[in-house]
Amino acid sequence: MKYIKIFQKQNGLVPDGIIGRKTLAKMADVFKLNNKELSHFLGQVWEETGGFKSGEESFNYSVSGLKKTFGRHRISNEDCERYGRTSTRPANQEAIANIVYGGEWGRRNLGNMEYGDGWKHRGFGSVMITGKTNQEKFANRVKDLRIIENPSLIADKYFFESGLDFFNTKNLWKYCTEVNDSSILTVSRGVNLGNPNSTGTPHGIDNRNKMTKYYYNLTKNG
Repeated sequence: MKYIKIFQKQNGLVPDGIIGRKTLAKMADVFKLNNKELSHFLGQVWEETGGFKSGEESFNYSVSGLKKTFGRHRISNEDCERYGRTSTRPANQEAIANIVYGGEWGRRNLGNMEYGDGWKHRGFGSVMITGKTNQEKFANRVKDLRIIENPSLIADKYFFESGLDFFNTKNLWKYCTEVNDSSILTVSRGVNLGNPNSTGTPHGIDNRNKMTKYYYNLTKNG
């Protein structure tokens, strides 16, 4: 709950890292969201950041995890074996990021033009802003061009703002008018799969569903 404590401290609340009714009310006020929008937002961020603990994308993949997560057009079997985590060595996270977010795919989809951009411009924030192009756009929207050379500022200074910006730019709020299984699935697809109209199953859908409803029930019973 690292980022919850930071928010609480910045807004005059007891920094206990617990999202209770007072914290929810303050978030609704600061973020300018209604109860349903806030519940969807927090449910997604909870899953994306491991319970508000991490604002930086992890590449701690096992060999088998790499093969399952990324297609061979992104990373070869040989590189999966070479860089993935095993029982005798940690994952080479920097090498993995430079491969899966680099090359032609990285240039075309993320604007990562040079070797090393994959790691430098890995995902940061509450809903990971990934890639040089996306991070530059965010830097311009918040008028902080330091982000272009130091993307970790997205996690350090703009943790919640980055997630709100994602919902804004992807127009996800229009799916947050109800809190039910259908709406949560649609929002989850927008966040995790990049397309609310996808037919795929988002990673961690059970947690996204549970936590969205949990926060909504807190707001209703406050």
